[in-house]
Amino acid sequence: MPLRRNLAAVQARARSAALKAAASRVATASAVLFGVGAIGLGVVLIFTNLLPLSGTGTGVGAAVGGLTVLLTIAYGVREMRNAKKAEESEDAE
Repeated sequence: MPLRRNLAAVQARARSAALKAAASRVATASAVLFGVGAIGLGVVLIFTNLLPLSGTGTGVGAAVGGLTVLLTIAYGVREMRNAKKAEESEDAE
């Protein structure tokens, strides 16, 4: 069962990082730029041999990393919006 405990800890850290990044516009914009850049780098690595270590595996790894960053930011932004809506509805009652 240590695997489940570790998975829960990793998920909690990922949620915390997503929420912290979503709370700051600068951090959100930086993360989005990084994610898009990583996907672009992945595409370049897949289709060219201009850079060292170019190849399909390296390119796919970079693109998946960029996609993971974008999905994490999207999750954090969505959770922040939901939390603000819930807070506003509690204040209105």
